[in-house]
Amino acid sequence: VEFLARKNIQSVYHSIFQEKHGEESKKTFFLYRSVNRGFHIDYCFASKDLAPKNFVIPSSEDWLSSSDHVPIIIDF
Repeated sequence: VEFLARKNIQSVYHSIFQEKHGEESKKTFFLYRSVNRGFHIDYCFASKDLAPKNFVIPSSEDWLSSSDHVPIIIDF
């Protein structure tokens, strides 16, 4: 994260939600597809000059029947 920041590249999630790495409120991975074992482990990094037009992390209930990961959907 620090290396990329020196290159003017940041996590899109963290720049939008103004949360610190490791303190994410939205989860993207659910161990054993359990809603009680959620973590934020999926990222998209982009240049600070590339502003997203839309950013969505869908509800886990919509995805856990298919995957233990919830997609991050970003339109640039």
